[in-house]
Amino acid sequence: MSKRKNIATEILDRIDNAHNYLENIIFSDVIFPISGTINRHNVRIWASEQLTVIREHVRDSGKVNVWRSLMGDRSVRKFFVVSRAVTGPNCLGMLE
Repeated sequence: MSKRKNIATEILDRIDNAHNYLENIIFSDVIFPISGTINRHNVRIWASEQLTVIREHVRDSGKVNVWRSLMGDRSVRKFFVVSRAVTGPNCLGMLE
């Protein structure tokens, strides 16, 4: 937890020192599995009692990667990558 707190503090300090700091950061992507499953690492289920949750595991399902670069108050570019993974060549193509 201390690493997260340190980076958050560092970013807040940079924003205080340079009000346009966030305008120089590109916020980017999200990946949607075609199977409709949810990435369990990004989801927390909270309940007042113990739940029994059954989740079907779909291995190596196709994905759609939506990459949209937002810089400051403008949208720079957007890409839709349909593949099993974003690879070096895919990423290079987006950046060029």
